[in-house]
Amino acid sequence: IYMPIEIQQKLLTYINAVTIEISGMGSGKLLDNSVVSIEEVFLFKQKCSAAETEIDGEDLAKFMGYRAKMGDNRPINFWWHSHVKMGCFWSMTDDENCKAMANGKDWIASIVMCQDGRMRARLDIGKPFKMSIDQIPVYIGVQAIDPLIINTLSKEAKSKVKERVNKV
Repeated sequence: IYMPIEIQQKLLTYINAVTIEISGMGSGKLLDNSVVSIEEVFLFKQKCSAAETEIDGEDLAKFMGYRAKMGDNRPINFWWHSHVKMGCFWSMTDDENCKAMANGKDWIASIVMCQDGRMRARLDIGKPFKMSIDQIPVYIGVQAIDPLIINTLSKEAKSKVKERVNKV
């Protein structure tokens, strides 16, 4: 998987802006039938806890409607989420999510990241047959992101991510 440094820094900014798990989606494309290049990432309103994230369906629907209206037909085929300070691993829920998101699609790339920058990547193939490939190397591009953009991204994450309060 190839990830431009701007996208890596964007994800790290989102992940480090909050103290709970966070997740989002994005678009990637297949280069030369061998490398997945992550092209863009998105953050949606969500309710999160230390162990799970729930993206706001209404916010996601608005986003998808906007993309369709603008004629943007790039697939959403990248899922990212954080494990804050825990290790980089796929929980049972993560594994189920990756497989479900790949269902009926050619492929979906997924990354779990920690606040210190560690990450783990996988590729799930949905057709012509189902298959998961874990621990795929992630190659980072070399250009740095503007500090003003980091500040803006941090504010965005803080405004969109709300901690879930579990009712007892």
